[in-house]
Amino acid sequence: MSGFYAYTDISVINRAMNTATTSGGYILGSAMSHAIAIIAVFCVLALAYVGVGTWNIVARLSTAKAPLLGAIILTAAASVLIVLYITTKSSPGGVEFSALGLNALIISRCAIVMRMKKVPAYPATAEWTH
Repeated sequence: MSGFYAYTDISVINRAMNTATTSGGYILGSAMSHAIAIIAVFCVLALAYVGVGTWNIVARLSTAKAPLLGAIILTAAASVLIVLYITTKSSPGGVEFSALGLNALIISRCAIVMRMKKVPAYPATAEWTH
């Protein structure tokens, strides 16, 4: 999702630059730096998602809660960034609401997994030991 935000921001910047140059105008440096900062933040967020996702995959057979807590913290931070992004004028459209839903789903799934009991999924019974 973060890569999608970076792509849409880059395409918005390209369209704005093309429109400005064809009409003989220019884009303010502050607007350009704001857009580049948004792209950079979402790229860092994408790398953080890759790192936390890999950590969760590696730790999937353990009972450690740290990877899940990392995922919750990351998705909460992403949700805050998305809300801030929605409130800026550079937001390209309504895709952000689905991103908020996805982050809420990740948080809820992590909370459900953390509340599960630490028992084997298939306990050994007498009929399975033959």
